[in-house]
Amino acid sequence: MVLSKSILIFSSMSLLLACERIPEWEKRDDLSLQSSESLSLKGLESWMWTCRATQVSYRMGAENELSGKSIEAYMEPYRNSGLAVVDPFGEKTILGTGILWDAQGHVLTLQSWVSQSKDLECRGGGTNWIKAEVVGEDGPLNLALLKVNLLPLAKQYSSSRRWVGRYEEPGFEEKLYLISSSYPGVMDRIPVELQISRSPLFTGLDEALILFSPPPPQAFMASILVDKKSRVLGFVFPPKSTYWGTAIKMERLDTLVEYMIKLGRVERAFIGMRLSFQDQEGFRVTDVEVGGPAYKAGVRANDIVKQWDGRDLKAMNDWPKISFTDKGRSLNLVYTRGSSEVETVIHIGANR
Repeated sequence: MVLSKSILIFSSMSLLLACERIPEWEKRDDLSLQSSESLSLKGLESWMWTCRATQVSYRMGAENELSGKSIEAYMEPYRNSGLAVVDPFGEKTILGTGILWDAQGHVLTLQSWVSQSKDLECRGGGTNWIKAEVVGEDGPLNLALLKVNLLPLAKQYSSSRRWVGRYEEPGFEEKLYLISSSYPGVMDRIPVELQISRSPLFTGLDEALILFSPPPPQAFMASILVDKKSRVLGFVFPPKSTYWGTAIKMERLDTLVEYMIKLGRVERAFIGMRLSFQDQEGFRVTDVEVGGPAYKAGVRANDIVKQWDGRDLKAMNDWPKISFTDKGRSLNLVYTRGSSEVETVIHIGANR
């Protein structure tokens, strides 16, 4: 009996010794970190809005179904069973997340959600539905800028309380999250990881993109990419691949939104031709828009571009680039057509 008690006491002591006791200072640090992250999220919460509308048409296909359709499907069994006696949607469909961009009432969301909709409304977690109108669009990137009247809520949405954008590159080991508000007053968050490295994608704006994995579910389209301090790194938009999702960096977003506010659209440098690279021949012109800057400069399909603005084009990584600031600039081009080499000047225009 004494031996049994001794064995029991020894086993209990061994168990206690095997368990790692978390130091009090570490507990305090963890609680402090959680508290800091919670406060950061709380500050962001009021700027995460949800938009709805009477949906006329939605053209992106079943694989990109509206968030609101999924929410309605979730609610349907409760309605049919008599549990839900209030229809939160009425005739309108929830479109998805919109981030309140500034204290002037601009809301950034997806163009495909709003372009074929009418009677647009948006609301934050603590506001009523507010009528919204489209004031700017960027079709190539599927962005739309809405405007709501924030005058009655001026104290709540002052510029000094706006979310913080982050412009430096995130580190590969950083904790990153997607935050959306697909339903009014609900803020969802999922962790993602930065893509460590990649080859050039030749999108025309590689330097403005952040790739992360896993690819986001539909409810997180038009969400924001944030760090652990809830500083906004970028805006999530289609398309997504099987392997990653895509966010536009803050620096480029600032420029896009500024264009949409001032002009109602985004003007980009426009040359009016498309190139394709082949190892044996280099950069071949595949398409030329009739009447565009390249066409006016004499460039035609099947010409081989040898020099771009004084730089030889020999390898795939020499792929020529143009930027927003190139509008109105002259570009020196050297190309071959058959056995002839031609020098010309392209006057870069702006897309409309």
